[in-house]
Amino acid sequence: MEQIDHWTAKIKAAQSLRGKFGNYTLNVEARDLGIPFNKDKGILKICVTDYNDNPPLFISPQHNTTIRVPEVRVSD
Repeated sequence: MEQIDHWTAKIKAAQSLRGKFGNYTLNVEARDLGIPFNKDKGILKICVTDYNDNPPLFISPQHNTTIRVPEVRVSD
């Protein structure tokens, strides 16, 4: 988990989720740093979907034809 600010955090996978698609339920508990601390619990439901990890197959244009594909950056 990565804290963004006082109200926001990101939950990231600790390892690759390749081949682990399905529905998951996480029990989450948050605490502050007070004495005594305040805490709250919740349930986070996550659906991991399969992604296309296969190389592209070009049917057209014909072999030995140069094509240009613009690079698209995807942010986390």
